[in-house]
Amino acid sequence: MNIHYANTNSNPNYNRTQKHELEEMDSSVFTEREVFLALKKFKKSATGPDRIPLWVLKEFAKDLCYPITEAFNKLLKEIIVPQKMKEANIAPTPKISVPNCCNDY
Repeated sequence: MNIHYANTNSNPNYNRTQKHELEEMDSSVFTEREVFLALKKFKKSATGPDRIPLWVLKEFAKDLCYPITEAFNKLLKEIIVPQKMKEANIAPTPKISVPNCCNDY
């Protein structure tokens, strides 16, 4: 993303971030405790593209926090975002009882 911005930016004072600066970032961006607490905080909601019910993540937060923490930290360290993590299920909620156009959502 940085390369794209640098190539399209018209600001002559823009200084592109060097890759070595990113590599120096602490590899433990998330802790197991942070992930555990985030999993436990999930509110009732529909499943995402992975189709894992949120109750499973909440119920097994203690068992899942380590592998999820490791995966997220590895992805951040390697600066990779898998395509599946860029997807979402979006269900528009109408503002009125009988929507007639896009602005009614």
